[in-house]
Amino acid sequence: MNARESDTAKLETAVVLFVHHNNDATTRKHYELLVEHNDFPIVPLFCRDGRPGKAMPEAITLASSFSKGSNWHNVDWICRDWFLSCDRIDAQRYIWLDWDCLANEPLADWYGDCWSKDFVVSQIKRLDSKWGWFRRRKGQLPNGLASHRIGIAPLNGVLLSRRAMRAFCESDLPDGVISEMRLPTMLAAKGIHATEMPREKAKTNRYLPRNQSIAIHGTGLFHPVKN
Repeated sequence: MNARESDTAKLETAVVLFVHHNNDATTRKHYELLVEHNDFPIVPLFCRDGRPGKAMPEAITLASSFSKGSNWHNVDWICRDWFLSCDRIDAQRYIWLDWDCLANEPLADWYGDCWSKDFVVSQIKRLDSKWGWFRRRKGQLPNGLASHRIGIAPLNGVLLSRRAMRAFCESDLPDGVISEMRLPTMLAAKGIHATEMPREKAKTNRYLPRNQSIAIHGTGLFHPVKN
């Protein structure tokens, strides 16, 4: 085994960054399901959102290093700060999940053929779409990134290879840009483009307004599940 193969052998298969803002029953149930069904680290990251809430006892709390926007608009920045901290766990891939994500099967099974891709998302939002965040935040990207502008939805469920995670975390991030546009734009500027999940799987990982929950049928990854 050469040195490069030896370094790869030391890596975890994956790490889940489980972002939450309260230690309630739903959050704990979703965390426990992740631990039950996966044999790699599940790392809870506490994301203060201005509302009453407590961190899980296992959680890592990072000081905010961004200046604009709410914590939930900067989840990508929080994940980056974790990767650059002494708490980092080296892995072959990184999966970002929100507290309201219920995954009741091994994540490797759910991602399937996409497991080995560099950057996996549920849905890509292109410039010709009617996605509201292009209209609201597009002017906040530096000129050098404008030609790479692209969005994803939701941020929950993104999978990054080690290469993609490192490329993003070592970038000079523009402040005040929502995560769902900043992450894919920064990676596109590095030549790393998103792969969409198959439609049948992507439709169970969605954005729903007003605290709605998606219906759960069988096994898989479901978002959002609020209760």
